[in-house]
Amino acid sequence: NQAAERDLGLSLVQWSLLKHLIDMPCASAQDLAQAAKVHPSTLTQSLRRLERKKLIFVGADPKDSRRKLLVVTRKGRDALLSSARTFQKQLRRFFRVRRSLQG
Repeated sequence: NQAAERDLGLSLVQWSLLKHLIDMPCASAQDLAQAAKVHPSTLTQSLRRLERKKLIFVGADPKDSRRKLLVVTRKGRDALLSSARTFQKQLRRFFRVRRSLQG
């Protein structure tokens, strides 16, 4: 995860969150946590990093000021697309190695 973030600018968790947000425009953090099956502390840390990198925008819900809505920025979409192939290759490699270890 750290190597992916260092090499690609996104950790696997961050990539997954961006992917979910593309599919769920204007999701709340709670909605995203449920969809991505991510622990709240991991989610909070990852969202802070994504926001710092300007890959997501966090804004107030106009219907409920206590709730925050998450939106992928253009920069976030570009980062997701450019890293998608690399992550897919890494996942395929991981599962190949896993299968070979299982016999």
